[in-house]
Amino acid sequence: MWYTVSNEIPMFCSKTN
Repeated sequence: MWYTVSNEIPMFCSKTN
């Protein structure tokens, strides 16, 4: 589960950025 969240964190940051 953590690996999935960790993978989504950069993607989310990229979208918000």
